[in-house]
Order: sequence, then C-alpha cells, then structure tokens
Amino acid sequence: CPHHVPIQAYVQKIVQGDFEAAYDLITAKNALQGICGAVCAHPCEDACIRGTIDAPVKIRELKRFVLEYGKAQGWTPAWAKADANGHKVAVVGAGPAGLACASELRKAGYEVTVFEKENTAGGMIKFGIPDYAMKKEVLDNEVKVLAENGVNFEFGKELGKDITIDSIKAMGYEAVFAAIGSGKKVTADVKGVDKAIDAVELLKAIALGNAEKLCGNVVVAGKGFAAMDAARSALRCGAKDVRIVYRRRQD
Repeated sequence: CPHHVPIQAYVQKIVQGDFEAAYDLITAKNALQGICGAVCAHPCEDACIRGTIDAPVKIRELKRFVLEYGKAQGWTPAWAKADANGHKVAVVGAGPAGLACASELRKAGYEVTVFEKENTAGGMIKFGIPDYAMKKEVLDNEVKVLAENGVNFEFGKELGKDITIDSIKAMGYEAVFAAIGSGKKVTADVKGVDKAIDAVELLKAIALGNAEKLCGNVVVAGKGFAAMDAARSALRCGAKDVRIVYRRRQD
C-alpha cells in the first residue's frame, strides 16, 4: 500500500469479525482514507498472491465496507484520539496536503486551524476529481470528521491577500504549514496553446457548475488523469466527438 495502511492486519480482523479493530487499523495510519478508498487504483490487489490462483482479495471493497460500517456506527477515527499538547499550528490550504497535515498534527495533539481561500475544503479533490469518479459526499464527510475532532477551518482567507505568515503567527500559532496547492496551470511550448482550455480549469468549472456547454469536436492534447477526465467530461458537456492526441505510443 503506497499509503502504508496495514492491509494484511485489517483483512485478518475482518475475517475474525472484529470490524472496529479493522477500522482502527485503517484510520490510525492517516486521514482521508474514505477518499483513498474511493479513488485509489488499488495496487495492493495487483500484488495479492491470491491473484496467481484465481482472483485477488477485494482489498479496496473490504476497506470501503469497514469505513462505511464505522461511519454508520459513529466510531471515532483512531488519529483523533490524541490528548492535547498545548501547542497551536496553522495550515494554509485545505487541499489534500493541508487536510492530511492537519490530521497528522491533530494526531500528535496539536490545536490546528486550516485557512483556505475558497469557501469550501478539498482543493484538487473538490475541483479536480469529477463526480463520476468520486461523489463529493465522501470528501464532505472527511472534512466533517476533521471538524468534529478538533480541526478548525477558516474559509475565504487567501494567503497574501487576507492573511500573511506574520499575521498568522501574531495570532499565537507557533508554526505554519503552507499547502498552497498543485492547481497551478502547466503550459506547453506549443504555438496557439494560449487559446486552448486548460484541463484543470475545465474540471474546476464543471465542479463549480460554471462550465460552458460544448458542441462539435474536441481534441485533448496530453495524457494522464487530467487529460482523461477532461476528455470524459467534454462528452458529458455535450461534445459530439472527443479525441486524445499524445506524442507517445498507446501502450
């Protein structure tokens, strides 16, 4: 598991019917496990030795089950059970890095406040992952769990405009973690590229309900998750034909 979640251990607890122990093993490692369970490409299943016999153990589905069961039971994530240590730390940015940092700090007993320029948390999870890949209720629940377990959020606070590192420290925070995002536009040295729609900007516009309806033919230049999601989203926005252009071979 790239997230270092103890797979064998929590699967064994599920086998034994001890779902709460499995829940603790999953949530103790790090937060955002619900999001992980929704969008992870489950490389653990590719490595599962059972796959050489018939089929891999459905590890991701087991994780989803445990997390949904734990939510229904009202269990508290293991990372949220730390005693306060009397220190305050601020996080700037409520994207995946900021949310993960906030949960790690909370796990260590810190009082944490997350400052975010948008009016909602999530960053690229919110604006970059289409609804067909992950329902935003999953993200909303993760943020709700963080807020209910000692992580404070202040929205509409943009670094350099509404707040500065110095002004944050003047509020009594001993340290600041800047997680200001991976949403910066990546440009190519191609003539006329400035006239193209940026894939990430398209996905954000769709997430905000501001996307224009497309028609006719659409070409997506590039590959990777953003390109594939842009292509699939273009069809959903009304494009008649969508083609992906990429410089390397298909494999």
